Amino acid sequence: MTKRFDDGRIRLARGLQWLVPLMAALLCSCASVQKREGLQVSLVNMSVAEVSVWETAVIFTIRIQNEMPEPITVDGAVHKIYLNGTYVGEGLSNERIEIPRLSSATQSVTVHLRNVSMLAKLREIIDQQAVDYRMSSLLYTLSDGRKGRYSAEREARLDLKEFQPSQ
Repeated sequence: MTKRFDDGRIRLARGLQWLVPLMAALLCSCASVQKREGLQVSLVNMSVAEVSVWETAVIFTIRIQNEMPEPITVDGAVHKIYLNGTYVGEGLSNERIEIPRLSSATQSVTVHLRNVSMLAKLREIIDQQAVDYRMSSLLYTLSDGRKGRYSAEREARLDLKEFQPSQ
């Protein structure tokens, strides 16, 4: 009985000695694809497009920067935008943009803001004369015929005093 038990443990140990390196190789290969960097996003401009009683359509212009030495095609994107820590909405784009290597392009997305919930936030922004924004983006890409997904985050503070007209 002891011999059969020991033989089973030896076979199990031999089987695991191949399983562990295989799992490590698979995990490392997945991690290297996900950690590849090279696309950055930033908020460039915003303008009011349409105002109704219940919501306001705001157009956010976003710069997508390609820091890689090869061109890349962005084939759609989702941009979640936060102002002063509050989620204001999501801008979607189905536009296909070819970004040359080591270059950038802009993309405009419309976000629909609910007027009632944004009134207090707008008052806060006007009073503080500054806005902190955070943008969390998911970019769908095509490169050498392969589809990919990049996530990019950007946080910044915009001082509105700098943009007031001089007297």
